[in-house]
Amino acid sequence: MADILWFIAVAGGPVLLAVLFGYALWNKRRLTPAEKAARHDAIEQLYDEDVPGMEMPEPEERHRRGDDEPRSPADLAVSDHQAERH
Repeated sequence: MADILWFIAVAGGPVLLAVLFGYALWNKRRLTPAEKAARHDAIEQLYDEDVPGMEMPEPEERHRRGDDEPRSPADLAVSDHQAERH
């Protein structure tokens, strides 16, 4: 009798978990088109906001200060983004 209970616990547990995970994934709520659009707009708004303390000096100002060190790809992306906004 103990062997049967042990088999049910060892074999049945993972099967039960697989069934529960499958049920949860199958019934997962999908976003409506309006919710997807709202999420997209919120993400765009977050990326468009200026972050305090993250202002990059203009290239002329960097040259005057002697900061003409090689720039990272992140610096270049920020500069490109700022140039597009102005």
